[in-house]
Amino acid sequence: MKIPNRADKQYTDIDNFKKYELTHCIAYEMAIRNDEVINTIDKFIMSFIKNDSQSDKCILSIFEFSDRTAYYSQKLMYFYINPLQLYLEYHFFQDINEVIKKRINYEKLNDEEYYKERRENGGGSGKHLIRHSIEMLLHEPRKKDYSNSFKRKTEELTYEYNHTSLYDSTQSIKYDPKTTVQSKRSSITPYYSRPLSPDEFKNKNSNFYLNLEAPTDELVDFIKQFKKEYDKDQTIVKNVFELLNTESEETIKDIHLPSIQNKYADMFFIYDCRKLGYTQQEIIIKIYNYYHDLNPTTTTTAFTAKRIKKYHEIAIKYIDSEEYKHLVT
Repeated sequence: MKIPNRADKQYTDIDNFKKYELTHCIAYEMAIRNDEVINTIDKFIMSFIKNDSQSDKCILSIFEFSDRTAYYSQKLMYFYINPLQLYLEYHFFQDINEVIKKRINYEKLNDEEYYKERRENGGGSGKHLIRHSIEMLLHEPRKKDYSNSFKRKTEELTYEYNHTSLYDSTQSIKYDPKTTVQSKRSSITPYYSRPLSPDEFKNKNSNFYLNLEAPTDELVDFIKQFKKEYDKDQTIVKNVFELLNTESEETIKDIHLPSIQNKYADMFFIYDCRKLGYTQQEIIIKIYNYYHDLNPTTTTTAFTAKRIKKYHEIAIKYIDSEEYKHLVT
């Protein structure tokens, strides 16, 4: 297994999470580190690939899974992990990532008819889509300039889909030729760089019908006022901004931690290192070296054994005991 360093992409990505996606993505980072989740993903991927390689069908639907694969799939959903949309770029998935890459490369090298069939038929079929069914498992974060739009029509409705690096939108348009009345309904869902899938019956999502032609200040004011009303009965569970911001017992004036994202990246790094058997002092040195490279004025007072212990305890509570679920449900 690869030895993690604080400068690894799996931690610097957390440093750069957008404010609007922080709760969602932090919850995913917690869920994906749970031992049972790691073991189940490993078994799911192996059973999926084995089942896939023995079939001429494109296995994209849970109803086409083997019983074994379906079992692991349902188990992952309990942890709010969508088995067909995973982000696995972590040191503890190094072995399984190698298996996936080898399988994809095998399909590329041995499926000579793949591209020919796609050109002739506008897509693949049968075994030629096996590679795509595997690739669909992997959640690829979108680039800043990402944009994709398409339409789909039925007898009564026209659906317009738009996907960007910020959101996914669906607009349904219904037209009645007898009355020449056209009705529209739109839904906009933020795009998150980590694919958590909370229980739809327990999540905290709400539908808002807002006029986007209204001034920004008016829209923001409504959300703020509504959130105040909501928070009156939701103060028991801490949110992600509160978990790591209760450090009054420590002096932080010389600590160069510009954002809550940095603190969470540090927390996950500490958790991962402790899991691998690193001592508190070894972790302090690793974190110090990382921040020192970014800013030579950083001092070792930024991370003490006390803080390492505190961050580790919070991580254990939210990862091992599945408390991350309370952040989103």
